[in-house]
Amino acid sequence: MRIGIHSGSILCGVLGLQKWQFDVWSWDVGIANMLEAGGIPRIHISRATLDCLEGTYKTEEGHGRDRNEFLRKHNIDTFLICPQEDRNKVDHSEPPKTQKPNRTWTPEVAFGNATDMNSVSVGI
Repeated sequence: MRIGIHSGSILCGVLGLQKWQFDVWSWDVGIANMLEAGGIPRIHISRATLDCLEGTYKTEEGHGRDRNEFLRKHNIDTFLICPQEDRNKVDHSEPPKTQKPNRTWTPEVAFGNATDMNSVSVGI
């Protein structure tokens, strides 16, 4: 299984009125997709993700640019997470740092501008 992970910003949303579909979009989503496409059967990460991990996992050069034109064209450094048996012993007594979301999702926030099933009011 190939897995591509990149850390960055996304825009996400629910599409549809009758049958909802959830989707995510952004440049960073595209990079994660190219990491998966240009990977090998391992976990392939970007430098942004490597920096977020702060040494939690042992990694090696991913050479993604050798296998994927997009990664080469945009000069994206890639790394592979080493298999578990090769991992460094890391002190996990402190939980990993995470960013808190700006706000939490609620139906009132997501659908607050919906006036009925066919229209949405836009505040300017």
